[in-house]
Amino acid sequence: MSQSYARLCGMDKRLLDILVCPVTKGKLIKRDDGLARLDTWSRKLSRGAYLYVAIIPLAVAEIALRGQFPGFPDLIHDWANFSHFLMIFVAGFVLASNTRLLDQAQQLRDMSLSLAILASAIMFAFFWSPDASSFSPSINGNNDILLYVGFCVLRVANVWFWLLTCLGYAGRCLQRPSRVLSYLNKAVYPLFCLHLTVIVALEYLIVPLGWPIWVKYLVITTGTVATTLGCYELIRRRIAWLRPLVGLNDLRGDKSIFPLVE
Repeated sequence: MSQSYARLCGMDKRLLDILVCPVTKGKLIKRDDGLARLDTWSRKLSRGAYLYVAIIPLAVAEIALRGQFPGFPDLIHDWANFSHFLMIFVAGFVLASNTRLLDQAQQLRDMSLSLAILASAIMFAFFWSPDASSFSPSINGNNDILLYVGFCVLRVANVWFWLLTCLGYAGRCLQRPSRVLSYLNKAVYPLFCLHLTVIVALEYLIVPLGWPIWVKYLVITTGTVATTLGCYELIRRRIAWLRPLVGLNDLRGDKSIFPLVE
């Protein structure tokens, strides 16, 4: 199955996650007992390293579903990935709703980075399959239950460590007024909508070329960033009817200018 189809299915899953969010919000936030429950959770999770406890439900879902749904990218046969990203989505919502948890992620940033590097190193050392260009729970053809469980736990732990690392360092380094940050904050959703088409187009043009792999990687990533930002700026300034399709408001309400050019 093509990579582009997998990405499109991934966008479908994110859409379903977003549709589920109002239900989650209604259960956790709107009712008084929901607020009290969220406050209790945040108090417990903001002590020491308790934020890492979130790995447990992620690992349980991964162990239960990954063997049955190993990653076929559609909405019917991909419940392992769907459940994983839904739980990450809800966890992100809870984190973003509570400054106490965000502050704790910032305090744990160095530990999270160390654990993330260690988990990634173990994943590549023991579970990377060069033939499949992906991670696999088998080592030298051995795929017993303990190896499978260890792989699932390590896989979700690695994801969670890197998420807390990014969140922690963002809270530490990006909490200051900046025209660039203000511009990029508004660009987050439009760039998400635009980047897929740009990546696929560049891959179609670059991948068949006989360049070294690292050159292809740099050209595709750099080209994607530059082209996507250019398209965003063009739509934001010049093509008013496309603005709603990438999550932008009416052109008359946008008084900001590109922060790098006066």
